[in-house]
Amino acid sequence: MRHFAFVAMICSLSGVAWGEDADGSKKPSPAAEVKLADTYRVTVTTPRGHDAGTDDDVHIHIEDSDNNEIIKLLDDTSRNDFEQGSRDTFTFQDARIQPIERIGFHLERANNDTNWRWKCGTVRVENRTTGYEVFCNFDRWINQRDVIFWYDTRLNKFVLETKDGKVVEEFTIRN
Repeated sequence: MRHFAFVAMICSLSGVAWGEDADGSKKPSPAAEVKLADTYRVTVTTPRGHDAGTDDDVHIHIEDSDNNEIIKLLDDTSRNDFEQGSRDTFTFQDARIQPIERIGFHLERANNDTNWRWKCGTVRVENRTTGYEVFCNFDRWINQRDVIFWYDTRLNKFVLETKDGKVVEEFTIRN
């Protein structure tokens, strides 16, 4: 029963909103196109190693070629995220970002910890609605305040930027 109700809800939201013309006939409402949220699943690994994990808040940035961006706090309040040797998966809904050109992370202090670092192992971003996904072997320390550590999928390089977009450093990946 729930499955059918869910499908009906999707069908009712997936098109154009309908209105009534002056003569009473149904027609698409010109300014009422409904924008659905896509479902994303983000899987992040933290490698084993001294101080690889973090208690800080980890935010992911997902950006497309038109500079549309999703910024999400990755947090599961039912468990301790981003511990060394862990694999954490988060699911959320947001606007469609496709194709994904850049994936980035920044940290915010969650407590009085002065460590301010976390080692990101791998990251997989999946758009569960469209089937589109990006995987990156990040394998980098995220260890500075007020910066976003990006992986550029198009240029195959890492970029360290301030939050206002100023490039601090670039790392080209050699295959």
